[in-house]
Amino acid sequence: LQPIHHFFFSLLDTFQSHSSLKHLDLSGNKLGNSGALIVAMIFDQNRSISHLSLADNQISGAVIIQLLLSLRKNASI
Repeated sequence: LQPIHHFFFSLLDTFQSHSSLKHLDLSGNKLGNSGALIVAMIFDQNRSISHLSLADNQISGAVIIQLLLSLRKNASI
């Protein structure tokens, strides 16, 4: 895995056990599609985030749709 993917899997583990995070700004982090899909998995685990910013991350339209489907499950956004 690329280093950024290790970071996001660690972040996913953190969200599984801590649910107090309200704002997540990942703008300009070069996530790409695979990083954005990991963010979608975070929203399957964490329902407390009320603000998300993913600007400037080179995410395709198909992956944005995946993110939107995950966000629909999260009533706090």
